[in-house]
Amino acid sequence: MITRDGYGLVKLDALVPAITVQLGEPVTFTCGAMESFQSSTWLQWYKQSEGDTLKLMVMQPKNVAPSYGPEFPTSRFRATNDGINRKLTILRTVQQDEGMYHCALIGWTESIWAGTYLMVEGRYLIVCYCFHTGNTEGLLNSTIVQKSELSEWSLEVVIFLLFAVLTVSLTVIVVLICVVIKKKSDSCQGTI
Repeated sequence: MITRDGYGLVKLDALVPAITVQLGEPVTFTCGAMESFQSSTWLQWYKQSEGDTLKLMVMQPKNVAPSYGPEFPTSRFRATNDGINRKLTILRTVQQDEGMYHCALIGWTESIWAGTYLMVEGRYLIVCYCFHTGNTEGLLNSTIVQKSELSEWSLEVVIFLLFAVLTVSLTVIVVLICVVIKKKSDSCQGTI
């Protein structure tokens, strides 16, 4: 629907295509405006997160290698142009990748924009550290609940979680040793 406000500005409400991807998986956007606009001199990719302004991701003049914005390293993002299709690939998605992705084909006299919304569905991990009172005073239980198989997780995440659980476990052991030593010393004081 196209409407005009009192200042002459045009508002366009439209449905946009959406892509859903699992966290950590790659995703590729194809610039949908290519079919209707072949004489572009520049291609630009933008990302817009909810509540944020457009951020320039990639600029690619015709027949020149792309330049990437500082927040979009080539280790995670790749722009390609095979002469027919212009694509942007996120090599490994993270939750912050969710948002609207725009491609802009810019010519000398006109420009065309197309957009796609990316939804990132996440595997998640809940780590619950629960302190219990009563007979097991000071005892710490740690529970890991995961939505996906451990083998699908990155090695860095697994190592971090194992280190975190190990650190908490060692802390609990030290606290328990101190409690036992203190109780022994308290009971010994009455016998001297």
